[in-house]
Amino acid sequence: MALGWWLGGAKAGGRAELDTWLALHPAALFALIVAVASQPASRRITALGIGLLLALSAELALVTSLGAPPPLGQALRAALAGLVLGLALDGAVRLGRALDRRAGPALGAVAALALLFVPGVVDLHERLVLTPEPIAAADRPAVALLTGLPLVWGESGPSETVAGNGNATLRALARRLRIVPVPNVESLASSRLALIVQPRPPGPAGLVALDVWVRRGGRAVLLLDPSLRWSSALPLGDPRRPPLDAGLSPLLAHWGVRLHVGGEGVEFVRIGQRRLALPAPGWLSGCGGEGIAIACTIGRGRVLIVADADLIDDRAWTGPGTGGDSRAHRLADNPAFIAAMLDRLAGRTPDPSDRVIWATTPHI
Repeated sequence: MALGWWLGGAKAGGRAELDTWLALHPAALFALIVAVASQPASRRITALGIGLLLALSAELALVTSLGAPPPLGQALRAALAGLVLGLALDGAVRLGRALDRRAGPALGAVAALALLFVPGVVDLHERLVLTPEPIAAADRPAVALLTGLPLVWGESGPSETVAGNGNATLRALARRLRIVPVPNVESLASSRLALIVQPRPPGPAGLVALDVWVRRGGRAVLLLDPSLRWSSALPLGDPRRPPLDAGLSPLLAHWGVRLHVGGEGVEFVRIGQRRLALPAPGWLSGCGGEGIAIACTIGRGRVLIVADADLIDDRAWTGPGTGGDSRAHRLADNPAFIAAMLDRLAGRTPDPSDRVIWATTPHI
């Protein structure tokens, strides 16, 4: 079962972690316990131990083959949790079989299956063995959001609310940060930290205001796109459409940075331990480096610039179906990457619980 799951979804998603298989353990343990229910206690316990050992050994080998370091700590937790759950299922089977000798096998299986639906039983197993979802911090720092994209409001402005509570990337960021939309560059004056995503051209006065804000200690993540692919229901030429040009080239040049047009199509790239899905990304040069992302110190401030505003487009990184934006089903780390950059600018440690371990071998 683990091999079939690996050859299907896990291999296609490029993940190199145990979570996918450990989530199947309760069902597999149920099948094992019911299969050996007629055996003496010593044989049942031996079968449970051997089953867990073989399953975890195979799963560790698969994860390692995808390029990840063996997660031995998680495997040990899974072994202990599986042993406890297996013994509990065995106890439920014994109880069902004791109630009626004639219908004992069926009652035992029903009792074990019912145990898996008792509130908290499977949840406790998953809390012990699965990587936890990010937990919202009580002291979330405020982040001013300046953008020309319809992330919070619709293309008509604040009067039109985006359906479905807006952008999934912003929802993910809101678990760590307090997102405060602002209408223009001048509104950044009262903020220390900002996320600037393909804003509408601010004009000469706005460029000066942004430069002054940064030099006085402002910190910002800039997602700027030389080839924006954001879809729009508005006709070409409508000023309410997402801006193809953010109008920040003069300011970037003043900072010694150039934004270049890049490739076509969606590229999956690795930056550190993060896997990013980038639709037609550009590249940057300046501040002593070049690449898809660069860091610049400007006066007392600091900016992290990424040459792709489509990075924040949900279609690039979410998996198919409901829950495609969850840690377990996402295709890339786009929101986690943005959150980590903002965390660093805010002087905080990036959230380790949201990290996905991706395969380093060419299985995708």
